[in-house]
Amino acid sequence: MPILLPAAGERPRHGLGELLGVAVRAAGLARAREAVPGPAELAGRKGPSLVVHEARRLHSAIS
Repeated sequence: MPILLPAAGERPRHGLGELLGVAVRAAGLARAREAVPGPAELAGRKGPSLVVHEARRLHSAIS
């Protein structure tokens, strides 16, 4: 997953917010509780974008 996430200052790839939303649902269904590299850093960014919102949800779901 880290290869898909934008570095600081980069724009996210098209569809990444939706993909992270699918990851949130999958993590919930699988009852995943292990940290995944990347979403925590992305979740810590400021802004109202769908990517940041879904990264926060994913980080919360697996934490």
